[in-house]
Amino acid sequence: MFSVEEITSREEFEKLSNSWNILLAKGEFDEIFLTYSWVKSWLDSFWKNKELFFIVVKEGDKIAGIAPLIIVEEKFFGIKKRVLKFTGLNDSDYNDFIVAGDRQKVISKIFDYILVNKKRFDLVDLVQIPENSSTLKIFQEYFGEKNVRAQIRVKTVCPAHVVNKDSDSTFNKKSIRRANNALSKVGKVTFENIADAHEVVKKLPSLFEQHIKRRNLLVDKSLFLKKESRGFYEKLTWSLPSGQVLFSVLRLNDVPIAYHYGFVYNKKLIWYKPSFDMEYYKYSPGMILVKNLYQYVKKNSLNELDFTVGGEEFKKRFANKYRKNMRIVVYNDWGLYIFECYFKNLAKFILKFFSKK
Repeated sequence: MFSVEEITSREEFEKLSNSWNILLAKGEFDEIFLTYSWVKSWLDSFWKNKELFFIVVKEGDKIAGIAPLIIVEEKFFGIKKRVLKFTGLNDSDYNDFIVAGDRQKVISKIFDYILVNKKRFDLVDLVQIPENSSTLKIFQEYFGEKNVRAQIRVKTVCPAHVVNKDSDSTFNKKSIRRANNALSKVGKVTFENIADAHEVVKKLPSLFEQHIKRRNLLVDKSLFLKKESRGFYEKLTWSLPSGQVLFSVLRLNDVPIAYHYGFVYNKKLIWYKPSFDMEYYKYSPGMILVKNLYQYVKKNSLNELDFTVGGEEFKKRFANKYRKNMRIVVYNDWGLYIFECYFKNLAKFILKFFSKK
């Protein structure tokens, strides 16, 4: 017999700490972005103005599923709308419901609860769900039987390099060797991976500063201008188990010219937040950084280097596998439905048409 509970307070959420990761490990997707430490660190950093809407499904006395959701306010045409989303928002690269056992029944119970409470929000917008997640099929079957405005869309591409017999040649291309040789002529090049949380936290301000400077030169705002974002990285570093955070530094004459803040989880190295000194742009420090990260993957017998969300050009140089993340949308508001399905697509078509002129 299944039952459903809603969790709306931090105290209730923290009571799930003992069972959360056990449930995650038994489920279909076990990603670092779904771990208890990740979700708690994110909530600790960005709790303000967010309403907890965690759905817990129990089978008897045992927890069978968790939907880590929040309600946030977003503006559409200057009008505030309430939107139901996964926790993590733009900071989580992979999202899904945490389910052990019968996913069809548990996820159907989650969708039941969302529909019963649909008057509490204008839009359900669940993003970064891996394309091979059974959640998508269950969603299609569930909403296909109901008179609800709902759809699945492609959100983004997720390149990765899965280690194989050709991996060495991929990361030893002439362009990378040329960049490395050119930088070596300027001075002594060294690379260091740091896993100790104390050392990582000491070096995080340097990454923040470098990232801010680079974004300023690109006439773009760095997320690290916000105190909450800096705090999130610090909390995450302290909260995640030892060995899951990997902080990498590329130095020239002992001066850091590139950083990478990433993760080691489930036999893969996860690309997350890079930065480099724009003064050395012509030496392609990003490529040299990636090559050294691959060496870590190889040395530690990991299965892949996961570049996660985004189809940037540099990722294409190294990727040998492309996955997709999807977006589930349920509209309670007719205006949002018309805007997203018609006017938004029309605007994209017009921009694309005139960009070819």
